Amino acid sequence: MKLTSQMPSWTAPKLVGMPSTPRQAIGQSLQSLLLVAAENLYPVLRKMPNSSAPIHHRLAVKKPSGRAHALFRHRPSIRDIRTSRRKKSEKCKLCVRFEVVSGSKFTHVSSRSPPIDAHVLHAKRESSDQPPLRSIQVAMITRLAISGYRSLREVRVTLGALNVVTGANGSGKSSLYRALKLLADIAQGRIIQSLAAEGGLQSTLWAGPEAFSRAMNAGSAPVQGAVRKYPISLKLGFSGKDYGYAIDLGLPPPDSRSKFSSDPEIKVESQWTGEQLDRTNVFALRVGPGVRIRNGQGEWQQTYQNLDAFDSMMTHCADPHHAIELLMLRERMRDWRFYDHLRTDRDAASRKPQIGTYTPVLASDGSDLAAALQTIREIGAAEQMDVAIADAFPGARVEVISTDGYFELEMRQHGLLRPLKAAELSDGTLRYLLLVAALLSPRPPALMILNEPETSLHPELMPPLARLIAQASRRSQAVVVSHSPTLVGALDADADCRRVVLEKHLGETVVSAGAPPPDWAWPSR
Repeated sequence: MKLTSQMPSWTAPKLVGMPSTPRQAIGQSLQSLLLVAAENLYPVLRKMPNSSAPIHHRLAVKKPSGRAHALFRHRPSIRDIRTSRRKKSEKCKLCVRFEVVSGSKFTHVSSRSPPIDAHVLHAKRESSDQPPLRSIQVAMITRLAISGYRSLREVRVTLGALNVVTGANGSGKSSLYRALKLLADIAQGRIIQSLAAEGGLQSTLWAGPEAFSRAMNAGSAPVQGAVRKYPISLKLGFSGKDYGYAIDLGLPPPDSRSKFSSDPEIKVESQWTGEQLDRTNVFALRVGPGVRIRNGQGEWQQTYQNLDAFDSMMTHCADPHHAIELLMLRERMRDWRFYDHLRTDRDAASRKPQIGTYTPVLASDGSDLAAALQTIREIGAAEQMDVAIADAFPGARVEVISTDGYFELEMRQHGLLRPLKAAELSDGTLRYLLLVAALLSPRPPALMILNEPETSLHPELMPPLARLIAQASRRSQAVVVSHSPTLVGALDADADCRRVVLEKHLGETVVSAGAPPPDWAWPSR
């Protein structure tokens, strides 16, 4: 595979993660190739020669003969990649052309081709005063579905680049947050352990009736159970423009010989292309102990016949040659970042000197704050960090002092004769610095979830925090769970913000009236 450029002043580096020969490319789907190319093109674009004009790149797909979904029924290989740069007045456009061969027929993928349900990817060169546009829209979650988990009997939510989940206490915000965390735990291979930590499957299942009758909703009949039509299950799923994934967990059959008879079992897993599951776009399916994956010719192959009920196909069947889609989605889910326990108490590790190493990702408890801020200053958005701190604390500046390899945080404030060490900072000031380190990470994730970031913060800090979160959402999809009207209102002012308001009705969490819920179909057992 070759990547060449018509610009003599720029040598294009090899795309990391892409196969180096056509033979190695066999077995990868066209959708996977576009995604990997897009994820690797963005850092390439940022390293191009300086220009005042923005750069846009667009990947589009020409419709092949037959149905549109035929693109994903075979796995073509890359023949060639060409890039060119054209100037029109003051605008620069990077055109990317893929020539993909499948058998003896060529399929052209080019920025000049009319798109068929194509994903438009934008990139804009970073500068100190203007943040980049969203780099990878194709990796964004657009639909989230939860069924049978705590108060979330049946919840479907449409997501955007910046999402704010709000509602009264007890409305189900924490349950939605935990459901996202359970999805991330699947990619880590610890979904069963996470459910056990919550009290087991029986404690996490929806405790109400299978369905509410019209009389129950109207209040003319008492809420009571009835004979179940479907088996007890806990279902989690999400989808985006590229891939979708769903899992169905249930109770094991009674077994008096085992002490683990109350452990949940993975009944069904499915991965598909696109936002909506149907029988034509599934390429990985697990039912019971058996796992089937489509091969390069679109035919089903039995990958596993006796996968344990507590193991996920996400961790055991992901393969760079035969299941590259599973592998890519698993690694993306492993990169999801959750912040809900940033410690600011007196004994918090962030208040004490710590051994300093390059820290592009802040720890979940914020223990490596000083190293994370110094990493941003040296290899990240240092000017954006200074602006964010000055936005909240005018005239303030944060510095990191190194003594024998130990990093310690100091904050200089206007009017003080000496800097304040981290141990002297208030809880609110320290929490804001922790959020700055998390949101300006030099290694942004595909998805970042913040649970009640307003804790310990004064209302005057909500507008600066909202601006910081909105800026970060241009690099990573963001989900903010909050019940602070000030923060929610400040975030809602952003054009890309999508508000999700949760309410309780008969003990069930429902999404407040607004946009209709997205279409969703669960894989059947």
